[in-house]
Amino acid sequence: MKGSAMYTPPIWQLAALLVFMATMGLADAGLVAWWIGSVWGTAAACGTIVGLAISVAWAVRHYRPAVSIGLLVIAVTAASLLTRSSFGAAGFSVFVALVTWGIWYLTYDVWFTGRANAEFVTPVIRLGEDGRAGRALIVYHRGRGPGHFQARMQRAFAEGLRAQGWQVDITTASHQAPTDLSTCDLLVLGAQAYNWCPARPVMDYIDRVGDLEGKPVVVIVSGGGMTERAMRILRTRIVKAGGVILDAIEIWTSRSNEERHGLSDPEAIMRQAGARLTLAPRRKIA
Repeated sequence: MKGSAMYTPPIWQLAALLVFMATMGLADAGLVAWWIGSVWGTAAACGTIVGLAISVAWAVRHYRPAVSIGLLVIAVTAASLLTRSSFGAAGFSVFVALVTWGIWYLTYDVWFTGRANAEFVTPVIRLGEDGRAGRALIVYHRGRGPGHFQARMQRAFAEGLRAQGWQVDITTASHQAPTDLSTCDLLVLGAQAYNWCPARPVMDYIDRVGDLEGKPVVVIVSGGGMTERAMRILRTRIVKAGGVILDAIEIWTSRSNEERHGLSDPEAIMRQAGARLTLAPRRKIA
Protein backbone atom coordinates (compact mmCIF):
# COMPACT_ATOMS: atom_id res chain seq x y z
CA MET A 1 0.00 0.00 0.00
CA LYS A 2 1.30 3.43 -0.88
CA GLY A 3 1.78 5.81 2.00
CA SER A 4 1.42 5.16 5.71
CA ALA A 5 -0.90 7.94 6.88
CA MET A 6 -4.04 6.75 8.64
CA TYR A 7 -7.12 7.29 6.54
CA THR A 8 -9.78 9.65 7.85
CA PRO A 9 -13.11 9.89 5.95
CA PRO A 10 -14.09 13.39 4.76
CA ILE A 11 -17.36 13.16 6.71
CA TRP A 12 -15.35 12.64 9.90
CA GLN A 13 -13.50 15.87 9.25
CA LEU A 14 -16.83 17.70 8.96
CA ALA A 15 -18.13 15.93 12.06
CA ALA A 16 -15.01 16.95 14.01
CA LEU A 17 -15.55 20.58 13.02
CA LEU A 18 -19.21 20.48 14.08
CA VAL A 19 -18.36 18.85 17.41
CA PHE A 20 -15.65 21.44 18.02
CA MET A 21 -18.05 24.30 17.27
CA ALA A 22 -20.71 22.77 19.53
CA THR A 23 -18.16 22.29 22.32
CA MET A 24 -17.00 25.91 22.08
CA GLY A 25 -20.59 27.13 22.19
CA LEU A 26 -21.36 24.98 25.21
CA ALA A 27 -18.16 26.13 26.91
CA ASP A 28 -19.21 29.75 26.40
CA ALA A 29 -22.65 28.97 27.80
CA GLY A 30 -21.05 27.26 30.79
CA LEU A 31 -18.79 30.24 31.46
CA VAL A 32 -21.76 32.62 31.31
CA ALA A 33 -23.69 30.38 33.72
CA TRP A 34 -20.72 30.27 36.08
CA TRP A 35 -20.31 34.06 35.84
CA ILE A 36 -23.89 34.69 36.88
CA GLY A 37 -23.67 32.07 39.63
CA SER A 38 -25.87 29.39 38.08
CA VAL A 39 -24.31 26.12 39.29
CA TRP A 40 -26.96 24.01 37.57
CA GLY A 41 -26.54 25.85 34.27
CA THR A 42 -22.80 25.27 34.48
CA ALA A 43 -23.44 21.60 35.26
CA ALA A 44 -25.77 21.22 32.28
CA ALA A 45 -23.25 22.76 29.86
CA CYS A 46 -20.37 20.76 31.32
CA GLY A 47 -22.39 17.55 31.24
CA THR A 48 -23.25 18.02 27.58
CA ILE A 49 -19.59 18.60 26.74
CA VAL A 50 -18.62 15.49 28.68
CA GLY A 51 -21.34 13.53 26.87
CA LEU A 52 -20.00 14.67 23.50
CA ALA A 53 -16.50 13.64 24.54
CA ILE A 54 -17.74 10.20 25.59
CA SER A 55 -19.67 9.83 22.32
CA VAL A 56 -16.61 10.66 20.22
CA ALA A 57 -14.45 8.36 22.35
CA TRP A 58 -16.98 5.56 21.78
CA ALA A 59 -17.11 6.21 18.04
CA VAL A 60 -13.32 6.05 17.51
CA ARG A 61 -12.51 3.36 20.08
CA HIS A 62 -11.46 0.81 17.43
CA TYR A 63 -9.89 3.34 15.08
CA ARG A 64 -7.84 5.55 17.38
CA PRO A 65 -7.83 4.03 20.87
CA ALA A 66 -5.29 6.54 22.20
CA VAL A 67 -7.61 9.41 21.24
CA SER A 68 -10.52 7.54 22.81
CA ILE A 69 -8.69 7.11 26.11
CA GLY A 70 -7.57 10.75 26.09
CA LEU A 71 -11.14 11.97 25.62
CA LEU A 72 -12.38 9.78 28.46
CA VAL A 73 -9.68 11.20 30.76
CA ILE A 74 -10.73 14.73 29.82
CA ALA A 75 -14.39 13.84 30.41
CA VAL A 76 -13.71 12.41 33.88
CA THR A 77 -11.53 15.40 34.79
CA ALA A 78 -14.17 17.90 33.66
CA ALA A 79 -16.91 16.13 35.62
CA SER A 80 -14.78 15.86 38.77
CA LEU A 81 -14.06 19.60 38.78
CA LEU A 82 -17.74 20.28 39.49
CA THR A 83 -17.52 18.40 42.79
CA ARG A 84 -15.64 21.40 44.17
CA SER A 85 -18.77 23.53 43.90
CA SER A 86 -21.54 20.97 44.48
CA PHE A 87 -21.83 17.19 44.58
CA GLY A 88 -25.42 17.55 43.42
CA ALA A 89 -24.34 19.60 40.41
CA ALA A 90 -21.64 17.04 39.64
CA GLY A 91 -24.22 14.25 39.76
CA PHE A 92 -26.53 16.22 37.47
CA SER A 93 -23.62 16.79 35.08
CA VAL A 94 -22.95 13.04 34.94
CA PHE A 95 -26.64 12.41 34.27
CA VAL A 96 -26.65 14.91 31.39
CA ALA A 97 -23.47 13.33 30.01
CA LEU A 98 -25.01 9.86 30.06
CA VAL A 99 -28.19 11.12 28.37
CA THR A 100 -26.10 12.81 25.66
CA TRP A 101 -24.10 9.64 25.04
CA GLY A 102 -27.27 7.53 25.21
CA ILE A 103 -28.85 9.59 22.42
CA TRP A 104 -25.78 8.97 20.26
CA TYR A 105 -25.73 5.25 21.08
CA LEU A 106 -29.43 4.72 20.38
CA THR A 107 -29.28 6.77 17.16
CA TYR A 108 -26.18 5.26 15.58
CA ASP A 109 -25.31 1.95 17.26
CA VAL A 110 -28.90 0.74 17.64
CA TRP A 111 -31.13 2.45 15.05
CA PHE A 112 -28.78 3.13 12.11
CA THR A 113 -26.67 -0.01 12.50
CA GLY A 114 -29.79 -2.09 13.05
CA ARG A 115 -31.38 -0.79 9.85
CA ALA A 116 -28.15 -1.32 7.92
CA ASN A 117 -27.97 -4.93 9.08
CA ALA A 118 -31.56 -5.81 8.20
CA GLU A 119 -31.85 -8.90 5.98
CA PHE A 120 -32.78 -8.65 2.31
CA VAL A 121 -34.28 -11.71 0.63
CA THR A 122 -33.56 -12.19 -3.07
CA PRO A 123 -33.86 -15.21 -5.37
CA VAL A 124 -30.77 -17.13 -6.47
CA ILE A 125 -29.63 -15.79 -9.85
CA ARG A 126 -27.44 -17.99 -12.06
CA LEU A 127 -24.76 -16.54 -14.34
CA GLY A 128 -22.94 -18.72 -16.85
CA GLU A 129 -23.92 -22.20 -17.93
CA ASP A 130 -20.92 -24.32 -18.83
CA GLY A 131 -19.17 -24.36 -15.44
CA ARG A 132 -16.01 -25.83 -16.94
CA ALA A 133 -13.90 -23.94 -14.37
CA GLY A 134 -16.19 -24.82 -11.46
CA ARG A 135 -19.33 -23.72 -9.64
CA ALA A 136 -19.34 -20.73 -7.32
CA LEU A 137 -21.90 -19.51 -4.81
CA ILE A 138 -21.85 -15.81 -3.97
CA VAL A 139 -23.68 -14.78 -0.78
CA TYR A 140 -23.61 -11.10 0.16
CA HIS A 141 -25.45 -8.42 2.12
CA ARG A 142 -27.02 -5.81 -0.11
CA GLY A 143 -27.03 -3.07 2.53
CA ARG A 144 -28.60 0.36 2.30
CA GLY A 145 -25.78 2.35 0.78
CA PRO A 146 -26.34 4.59 -2.25
CA GLY A 147 -26.30 2.72 -5.55
CA HIS A 148 -26.18 -0.71 -3.87
CA PHE A 149 -22.38 -0.64 -3.97
CA GLN A 150 -21.87 -4.11 -2.49
CA ALA A 151 -24.30 -5.67 -4.98
CA ARG A 152 -22.44 -4.09 -7.89
CA MET A 153 -19.11 -5.33 -6.54
CA GLN A 154 -20.43 -8.88 -6.22
CA ARG A 155 -21.90 -8.75 -9.73
CA ALA A 156 -18.60 -7.50 -11.16
CA PHE A 157 -16.71 -10.29 -9.38
CA ALA A 158 -19.25 -12.80 -10.74
CA GLU A 159 -18.70 -11.47 -14.26
CA GLY A 160 -14.97 -12.01 -13.85
CA LEU A 161 -15.60 -15.60 -12.76
CA ARG A 162 -18.00 -16.23 -15.61
CA ALA A 163 -15.48 -14.88 -18.14
CA GLN A 164 -13.14 -17.75 -17.29
CA GLY A 165 -15.84 -20.43 -17.40
CA TRP A 166 -17.37 -20.46 -13.93
CA GLN A 167 -21.04 -21.09 -13.30
CA VAL A 168 -22.06 -18.60 -10.62
CA ASP A 169 -25.09 -18.56 -8.33
CA ILE A 170 -25.56 -15.25 -6.52
CA THR A 171 -27.98 -14.30 -3.73
CA THR A 172 -28.25 -12.23 -0.56
CA ALA A 173 -27.42 -13.47 2.92
CA SER A 174 -30.84 -14.34 4.29
CA HIS A 175 -32.56 -17.30 5.89
CA GLN A 176 -33.51 -18.41 2.37
CA ALA A 177 -29.91 -18.49 1.07
CA PRO A 178 -28.72 -22.04 0.32
CA THR A 179 -26.61 -23.61 3.06
CA ASP A 180 -25.82 -26.89 1.32
CA LEU A 181 -22.43 -26.20 -0.24
CA SER A 182 -21.74 -29.70 -1.47
CA THR A 183 -22.42 -28.80 -5.11
CA CYS A 184 -20.25 -25.69 -5.25
CA ASP A 185 -16.47 -25.49 -5.56
CA LEU A 186 -16.12 -21.93 -4.26
CA LEU A 187 -17.95 -19.77 -1.73
CA VAL A 188 -17.76 -15.98 -2.05
CA LEU A 189 -18.89 -13.90 0.93
CA GLY A 190 -19.49 -10.16 0.62
CA ALA A 191 -20.17 -7.83 3.52
CA GLN A 192 -20.12 -4.13 4.26
CA ALA A 193 -18.30 -2.75 7.28
CA TYR A 194 -20.87 -1.29 9.69
CA ASN A 195 -19.74 0.21 12.98
CA TRP A 196 -16.36 -1.54 12.67
CA CYS A 197 -17.98 -4.96 12.11
CA PRO A 198 -18.93 -6.99 9.02
CA ALA A 199 -22.61 -6.99 8.07
CA ARG A 200 -24.45 -9.20 10.55
CA PRO A 201 -26.50 -11.21 7.97
CA VAL A 202 -23.25 -12.57 6.49
CA MET A 203 -21.98 -13.60 9.92
CA ASP A 204 -25.34 -15.24 10.63
CA TYR A 205 -25.15 -17.07 7.31
CA ILE A 206 -21.78 -18.59 8.25
CA ASP A 207 -23.32 -19.78 11.52
CA ARG A 208 -26.22 -21.40 9.63
CA VAL A 209 -23.84 -23.23 7.31
CA GLY A 210 -21.85 -24.49 10.28
CA ASP A 211 -18.85 -26.50 9.15
CA LEU A 212 -17.32 -25.21 5.90
CA GLU A 213 -15.32 -28.45 5.66
CA GLY A 214 -12.29 -26.92 3.95
CA LYS A 215 -14.37 -25.08 1.34
CA PRO A 216 -12.35 -22.44 -0.60
CA VAL A 217 -13.66 -18.97 0.28
CA VAL A 218 -13.18 -15.50 -1.17
CA VAL A 219 -13.98 -12.63 1.20
CA ILE A 220 -15.06 -9.20 -0.06
CA VAL A 221 -15.55 -6.37 2.44
CA SER A 222 -16.64 -2.89 1.37
CA GLY A 223 -16.83 0.39 3.24
CA GLY A 224 -15.95 4.04 3.15
CA GLY A 225 -12.30 3.29 3.78
CA MET A 226 -11.92 1.81 7.26
CA THR A 227 -12.55 -1.88 6.62
CA GLU A 228 -9.55 -3.51 8.30
CA ARG A 229 -11.26 -4.58 11.54
CA ALA A 230 -14.38 -5.85 9.77
CA MET A 231 -12.22 -7.89 7.42
CA ARG A 232 -10.23 -9.32 10.33
CA ILE A 233 -13.41 -10.37 12.16
CA LEU A 234 -14.93 -12.00 9.08
CA ARG A 235 -11.74 -13.85 8.18
CA THR A 236 -11.44 -15.18 11.73
CA ARG A 237 -15.02 -16.46 11.67
CA ILE A 238 -14.49 -18.23 8.34
CA VAL A 239 -11.29 -19.91 9.49
CA LYS A 240 -12.96 -21.07 12.72
CA ALA A 241 -15.78 -22.54 10.61
CA GLY A 242 -13.25 -24.57 8.63
CA GLY A 243 -13.04 -22.45 5.48
CA VAL A 244 -9.85 -21.93 3.46
CA ILE A 245 -9.49 -18.31 2.41
CA LEU A 246 -8.14 -17.95 -1.12
CA ASP A 247 -8.44 -14.18 -1.34
CA ALA A 248 -9.57 -11.28 0.86
CA ILE A 249 -10.50 -8.07 -0.94
CA GLU A 250 -11.24 -4.70 0.64
CA ILE A 251 -13.01 -2.26 -1.68
CA TRP A 252 -13.84 1.34 -0.77
CA THR A 253 -16.44 3.97 -1.63
CA SER A 254 -14.68 7.16 -0.49
CA ARG A 255 -11.02 6.15 -0.04
CA SER A 256 -8.87 5.80 -3.15
CA ASN A 257 -8.81 2.17 -4.27
CA GLU A 258 -5.76 2.85 -6.38
CA GLU A 259 -3.45 2.88 -3.37
CA ARG A 260 -4.16 -0.80 -2.78
CA HIS A 261 -5.28 -2.22 -6.11
CA GLY A 262 -3.56 0.01 -8.66
CA LEU A 263 -6.92 0.88 -10.24
CA SER A 264 -9.46 3.53 -9.30
CA ASP A 265 -12.59 1.89 -10.76
CA PRO A 266 -13.96 -0.52 -8.13
CA GLU A 267 -15.96 -2.58 -10.63
CA ALA A 268 -12.89 -3.07 -12.83
CA ILE A 269 -10.97 -4.18 -9.74
CA MET A 270 -13.60 -6.76 -8.90
CA ARG A 271 -13.88 -8.07 -12.47
CA GLN A 272 -10.10 -8.55 -12.57
CA ALA A 273 -10.16 -10.28 -9.18
CA GLY A 274 -12.79 -12.74 -10.43
CA ALA A 275 -11.06 -13.30 -13.74
CA ARG A 276 -7.71 -14.21 -12.15
CA LEU A 277 -9.09 -16.49 -9.45
CA THR A 278 -8.07 -20.13 -9.52
CA LEU A 279 -8.65 -22.97 -7.09
CA ALA A 280 -5.01 -23.98 -7.35
CA PRO A 281 -3.16 -22.91 -4.15
CA ARG A 282 -2.18 -19.35 -4.87
CA ARG A 283 -2.05 -17.56 -1.56
CA LYS A 284 -3.88 -18.44 1.60
CA ILE A 285 -4.82 -15.65 3.96
CA ALA A 286 -5.62 -16.83 7.48
